[in-house]
Amino acid sequence: QAKGNPDAVAGLQSALAQHLIDRMVTPKGAFRPDTFQRYISQNWPAMREVFSPEQMNTIRAIAADLKREAQSVVAPGGGSNTVMSKEQAVSRLAELKADKAYVGRYMAGGAAEKREMEALNLLINS
Repeated sequence: QAKGNPDAVAGLQSALAQHLIDRMVTPKGAFRPDTFQRYISQNWPAMREVFSPEQMNTIRAIAADLKREAQSVVAPGGGSNTVMSKEQAVSRLAELKADKAYVGRYMAGGAAEKREMEALNLLINS
């Protein structure tokens, strides 16, 4: 049983995070949010056995962000710095979500990655 062995838990978390990333990213490097949503909902109980409650909250937040992102469209053309900044933030967020290594660090609890995602989400949703 892995729960009593921190190294085994970390290895299992890393393997599951990599599996998740591999399933969510196309061969050309595009992130598939619909596949992420479906995978999370279908595998939630098993994932709870592997990831800590804090990590599961992070995964839930990513899923919610993806859902909001898919539902919101930033109007093109704008003209103000705020609109341009939002467009840049949406673009950066898409780049980060397509970066397998970045998503892996984020899901593993990377503080710098969490701060950057939070800042981008605040800008996008402001």
